[in-house]
Amino acid sequence: MTTVRLSLLALLLGALAGLLPVSESRADGLMAEAVETARSAGVDESSLNRILSLVRTHGFADETTAAMLVLLGTAAEEAIPVSRFVEKVEEGTIKKVPSERILAALS
Repeated sequence: MTTVRLSLLALLLGALAGLLPVSESRADGLMAEAVETARSAGVDESSLNRILSLVRTHGFADETTAAMLVLLGTAAEEAIPVSRFVEKVEEGTIKKVPSERILAALS
């Protein structure tokens, strides 16, 4: 895992824990950075779009979504099938599982 990815993940986890305040503009920047990180790690556009669609439809916080994308990118880099992560997010959203629990299941 690259240093950039680790620092992004640490920032996201701090925001999720309520330790770091995240402004709306900073959250947008985190999302953009997380999407680009996932793309550069080799996450295919179909999987990326499916995750983004699911989380937006179910109202996940940008910080949670960005953390999921970072984990998705890590999976792609480690040759773990990204489809497993997408399926977990789909399953969790269908069952109305809180986003933090879905994120924990992906970790």
